[in-house]
Amino acid sequence: TITAIFFEGGKKDADPNLDNVMNVLAQDGSLFPFWLRSCILSAKLNESGRRYGWGERDVALAAHHCHSTLIKALLIEHRSHFNLLNGDFRKAGYHLKSAADSYRGCGQRDHAARCYIESLGVYNTGYWDAIHEQLYSTLTHQCVDLDRLREAVDYYIDLLKHDGAIARIPAKQSDYLNDFICVIQNLFA
Repeated sequence: TITAIFFEGGKKDADPNLDNVMNVLAQDGSLFPFWLRSCILSAKLNESGRRYGWGERDVALAAHHCHSTLIKALLIEHRSHFNLLNGDFRKAGYHLKSAADSYRGCGQRDHAARCYIESLGVYNTGYWDAIHEQLYSTLTHQCVDLDRLREAVDYYIDLLKHDGAIARIPAKQSDYLNDFICVIQNLFA
């Protein structure tokens, strides 16, 4: 079993044993759930500092082969945490947005909103106009879908104050303003 790996031979033997188990599990498609658990375990060990260099790869591999959209979203979100630990903020924001899109696709709207907000927080560390505007726009729609109209209003205000290139296009400004007015009307209705 996977847990037996850590009781046979101590910590120094755990990495090769886990790699061997993962290789065996990867060869048989019927053992996919166990392989997926091994990938997550490996990622957790990497995150805790007990295993180095494999965690992000294992999570990426598991997400790539996973058929469940929800599990894939969880794995992609987990991958973003490796990016944050490594200081790769742009990749972390990208993976958080991808996880949010996956959550949204399988109807997990609250998780999607949380990941969009985290992604926006990551991207606030840099200067990426198009991403900011896309995230603010998506967050406004997500909050409206969740009937969180006050939050949607706040995100619309941030979006309308933003002076990025897309926001300066008159047609875009008009779309944002029309959507904002609809949300305000619904809020006070």
